[in-house]
Amino acid sequence: MRRIVIVFSSTITALVLLMAWPTSTNRGGTSLASLANGAASGTGAAAAAAATPAAAAPPAAGTSSGTTTTTTTKGKNGTFTGQSADTPYGPVQVKITVTGGKFSDVNATVLPHGSSYDEQVDQYAVPVLAKEAVSAQSAKIQMVSGATYTSTGYLQSLQSALDQAGL
Repeated sequence: MRRIVIVFSSTITALVLLMAWPTSTNRGGTSLASLANGAASGTGAAAAAAATPAAAAPPAAGTSSGTTTTTTTKGKNGTFTGQSADTPYGPVQVKITVTGGKFSDVNATVLPHGSSYDEQVDQYAVPVLAKEAVSAQSAKIQMVSGATYTSTGYLQSLQSALDQAGL
């Protein structure tokens, strides 16, 4: 009888500890809103170091899907859509708007959406990536922790769009 009580209480204790263990969908006290509002890494000195413009590369032949209105000494004005970058969770594609040799707007047109976790990652990572890219005027920015695959695809597509714009 004594062994049964010990085994039963040990089993209950183990189950309670297992249920209290934090998982990827239970992040404790960190809300996604706080992450999207600037609590992500990648700002500061690293972003300032990445603020140097990328070397101008010629646009890839036949890959421009944006409209070009004028050409400046540093790139073309218009809207440019980067090539889709495949990630393990799905494709990522971005579109940029270039005016006066600088891009002022970055929009993710295609993002992974296979699960609710993908949507959570997109909600907090994409605004951070867009803000950092516009401030650095480059695709050489730090990735968002917890969104490595999405960040990698985002930066690949962004670089493709920058290449098309001649930036």
